[in-house]
Amino acid sequence: MAQHIAESLEEILEEWKLREKVFVITTDNAANMKKAISDMNSIKWQACGTHTLQLIIGKGLIPAKLLILRVKRLIDFFMRPKQSECLEDIQKKYPNANKDENLESNEQISAKDTAKYLRLVNDVATC
Repeated sequence: MAQHIAESLEEILEEWKLREKVFVITTDNAANMKKAISDMNSIKWQACGTHTLQLIIGKGLIPAKLLILRVKRLIDFFMRPKQSECLEDIQKKYPNANKDENLESNEQISAKDTAKYLRLVNDVATC
């Protein structure tokens, strides 16, 4: 597999007349990618720091996986139109409920002063 990747990359670099201009190629940490780039003459392989960081974060979140799934289900529930409407109604009925204890004196975050009421935010999975 690594040999096929290296051959394909060489072909593309030649076609685009970039072979003499490329010195480093950054990829994920897959062994076949690392070997393919390492086998190419005068080109070094560089691991993608962002990909590595994402892998570390993913492994670090494993202990919290069940909690995260429960929270996502709860958010999905409250994202439904009827439930979302109920949350907005509660904020209107109890405007002092979102008081921030960290604010000095008796300042409060007023739902009346915002363009929209507080809403849940769902995550977006990206690579």
